[in-house]
Amino acid sequence: GGNISGPVIINSGATLRLKDNTDLGANDGVQDVTINGGTLRVDGPNTGTGGNGPQFIYKWTPITIGTGGGTFNLPNAGELILASQNAAKSILAGSTKLTITGSGDLDFTNATPNTFTGNIDIKNHKVLIKQADNIGTSPTVTLYGTSLLELDLTTALPSGANLVVPASAAAGAVNLNYSGTD
Repeated sequence: GGNISGPVIINSGATLRLKDNTDLGANDGVQDVTINGGTLRVDGPNTGTGGNGPQFIYKWTPITIGTGGGTFNLPNAGELILASQNAAKSILAGSTKLTITGSGDLDFTNATPNTFTGNIDIKNHKVLIKQADNIGTSPTVTLYGTSLLELDLTTALPSGANLVVPASAAAGAVNLNYSGTD
């Protein structure tokens, strides 16, 4: 890992496979990732350093969902945490559909509001959202299959946001912990 030193574009039909948290290089913000119909795949167990934390934390690397949408695939209990430490930087941007698949976890814990305006499809996956503006400004979030969406919020979701759980035998679920006053 660690060989990427500039912007990355994942086009339709292509997959960028990350095996550990050094695969995008120094993770210092110069490795902007744009997904134009392709897939960002995060492999590996959720062991982290010393076996006690997530393996994939990209605190300085913004991801743009571009033309044709994009997919986060987290098989094998991989974990991706989108959490910026830079107060001026959105970690997720774009306006097309983001699809989340796999058995791993995706955590949106960004301290800065994301500028993403597209829709999010969660397919048989667990997603944690720690702040209302982590999912962008006005998305429709749809849960398919056995998906689980955990909302641990202190403010209300953006006014244009919608949560959809289609009726099915294996319907998704939403857990809500709201401690705000909105």
